[in-house]
Order: sequence, then C-alpha cells, then structure tokens
Amino acid sequence: MDDAYPDALFPNELPPFDADAVRRSPGGDIWATLSAPAGATGFAVDVLREDGTRRGVIRLPLGRRLVALTSDGVFLARVDEDGLEWLERYAYPAGLR
Repeated sequence: MDDAYPDALFPNELPPFDADAVRRSPGGDIWATLSAPAGATGFAVDVLREDGTRRGVIRLPLGRRLVALTSDGVFLARVDEDGLEWLERYAYPAGLR
C-alpha cells in the first residue's frame, strides 16, 4: 500500500448523485445526475417529480455535464482538449414537457 493514497480516500460505495449535480426544471421536476461506474460510456440523469417518483431517465454523453434547464432547452457543458469549456443547447425532451 502506498502511504500517499490510503484506502480511506477510496470509499467502497459512492452516493447515488453528487450534491452539485442536481437541478430544478422550470416545470418543478428535479434532475439529478447519477454517479457513474468506472468505464461508463455516459451519465444518467434521473428526472423526478416533486414527490420524488421517477418520471424518466436521460442519458448524457461522456464528458458532458448538466448546467441548466429552461422551458425549451437543456444546457450541457464539455471541456475540449485545450481546456476550453463549451456550452451546448439541446431541445427539452418532448416526453418530459
């Protein structure tokens, strides 16, 4: 074992989502980006009603993070190989309107 990286730094389990990965849509739904296992090809976002029941799941491409929600758009950010951050806009999923 390397003393610079004790086992305590690497927990056996992670929370289902990070606290800063939760957004509220204009319609009142909660979008929570779930933790992804190592080797995952993308991220899942649970879309929850106000009472906590799941409305649906959205899949985000690897390297993107949810930034903002508007009534007609979903905004994702990515960082390119030069370290520049790009903002991408996608149509709000029709099934979740």
